Amino acid sequence: MNRLRLLSVTALAVVATATGSAPAHAAWGPPQVLAAPAAEQLAATGNAEQAELFAWKVTTRRRVRTATQTGFASFVRARMRRANGSLGAARAISSAKELVANPAVALDSAGNATVVWVQSGRTIRIVGAHRRTGGRFGRPFVIGRSTAFSDARPALTVGPDGAIVVVWNGGRRVQVARRTAARCAAGRPRGCFGGAQSFTRGTDHAIAMSRGGSAFVVWAASVGRGGAAGTALRMAIAPRGLRFGFPRAISSAGNVSQPSVAVAPNGDAIVAWRASLPAGGEQNADAPIVSAVRASSGIISASQVVSELPGSGPQVRANDQGEAILVWNQRNPTPENPDGPEVAGSLRPAGASAFEAPFLFSPAGAAAGSASLAIDDDGTAVAGYTASLTGGYRPPPAAFTRSMTSGRATFATPESLGEDFSGAFVFSAGSLVTAASAGSGGRTLIRDRIAG
Repeated sequence: MNRLRLLSVTALAVVATATGSAPAHAAWGPPQVLAAPAAEQLAATGNAEQAELFAWKVTTRRRVRTATQTGFASFVRARMRRANGSLGAARAISSAKELVANPAVALDSAGNATVVWVQSGRTIRIVGAHRRTGGRFGRPFVIGRSTAFSDARPALTVGPDGAIVVVWNGGRRVQVARRTAARCAAGRPRGCFGGAQSFTRGTDHAIAMSRGGSAFVVWAASVGRGGAAGTALRMAIAPRGLRFGFPRAISSAGNVSQPSVAVAPNGDAIVAWRASLPAGGEQNADAPIVSAVRASSGIISASQVVSELPGSGPQVRANDQGEAILVWNQRNPTPENPDGPEVAGSLRPAGASAFEAPFLFSPAGAAAGSASLAIDDDGTAVAGYTASLTGGYRPPPAAFTRSMTSGRATFATPESLGEDFSGAFVFSAGSLVTAASAGSGGRTLIRDRIAG
């Protein structure tokens, strides 16, 4: 039986790839309470064995002042979900005497879990905790440092051998740290991570791992000075077990932000981004969605404008069948949807050199946004998004699923996640996809999508 799960978004769409058939009618299992009160900054992932890892921020009512930040003390809480769907105990894995932000998670095929986050005390640190299969999270360890707090935004990915790569904004430079499987097997302390490697200054980073274990990092690098200052997309690659090489340009100097990267089975790295400057007042503007490919041969393609409409939040995923799917939020005012928010997508078929014409994931005439995307092991893509009716009466956003046969953009009837879900964010765990959302009563709920 296939289960699918969703996280912090309000509507879902299921996409059958060109190599598969349209999914049969699917139903949602009963909701489970993941966290009460509701989780903040929830992160989640799964592995091929259908185990799942959740981590989130908990804010206390105790105000603290550190050398770098002032605010309410907070800590990170983590929880495992077994392959049979049962939840383990939720446990605090960081100190509650300082401030934390932006937890990120990784879960390898053996069930070993890693959580990283930003923590502010005497300095701002990138901190992690590790849990071996069947055990508990150990004592937190410092991976690196940053001069940024909220903007540090650590992200991580795990390889087929259990190696982990973490990337974050160090303030002055983008930094990465690696934990190889061999280093950790040697029993070295401090979470087994080596020293950090630095790249050029920039923001809005993303990371992905190939099926062979090579890591790909992309970021919006700062270029130019004064009136000519802008950003350009850079990529650095670390072959399995080796250090990252010299960064290469993916886009020309100009304006880029919100990059996303996925690696196809043949080693092609597919990158998508928003063609505007990173967040910063008027710079954080919706803009066309652009894509490029770094082929396994090392050749970088010309940039493709996938959508000329003002958009944001592009997310790209690749499946084992060689296809890539891209979703994003965009604004396209119509008489039925005057404000114009909707969720769009595009398919890059296996063997193709470019994305096809965009299609709508969200229903016509609905105000939609907060797109999220996951692809399961069967090649089915699930898009989650918020959606509400337009017109004189607009009910609260609700979550749905829809199916689309690849290449023809034909959708099944939307499936609701229920009135307890005001949003949904999707992630995959093998052949499963899960949804989690803030529900009624200030709780965070999760539901499984079971394909019929």
